[in-house]
Amino acid sequence: MSKQITMLKASIVMILLASTSEAARDSIRYFGKRHGPNGVGVTPLDYDIWLECLLTTVSLCDPNYNHDVEQAWRECFKQGIAIMKEECQDTSE
Repeated sequence: MSKQITMLKASIVMILLASTSEAARDSIRYFGKRHGPNGVGVTPLDYDIWLECLLTTVSLCDPNYNHDVEQAWRECFKQGIAIMKEECQDTSE
């Protein structure tokens, strides 16, 4: 479980850095491909579900959570998740 927690923390940081770091974007592209149809089998919809679950968790843990906080999280994750979704698309169709 500790390995999963470490991986989750690293993925959150990497996705957050996507808007400011080309190295982070390159890593996200790599992991997007690894998680896609030829790897783990994650679909673009799975990232939407992942974000909603993350935001639900944040809302339960942050007493200051409100619409503005939610929008800030969404904006911070927007580019990184878009890259992951693009890289894990099934291009065999």
